[in-house]
Amino acid sequence: MDYNDFDIEYDSLNEDQKILYDCVGEMVFKKIINVLGGEDIYIPLRKSLSKLSRNEQIKRDFDGGNYKELAKKYKLTTRTIRGIVNKRDNNIK
Repeated sequence: MDYNDFDIEYDSLNEDQKILYDCVGEMVFKKIINVLGGEDIYIPLRKSLSKLSRNEQIKRDFDGGNYKELAKKYKLTTRTIRGIVNKRDNNIK
């Protein structure tokens, strides 16, 4: 079954939809409609994704007591480092 067998009337799209369409192109836009149509999605800021990646790296670098080293390396406070390594989920600090 071809999920791209429908037409998109560009002028009927709202501004956000036009921005997405322009960024990803018609084929990917149609795929997004097929997969996520009707859903509200949140697109995070690049900064948030960078923090998540950084926090995961901090967890990997943590050896059980190197709070000060990590704080210096990542330009954070030792308190922030403790919060990151003690957090069991992937929430962004």
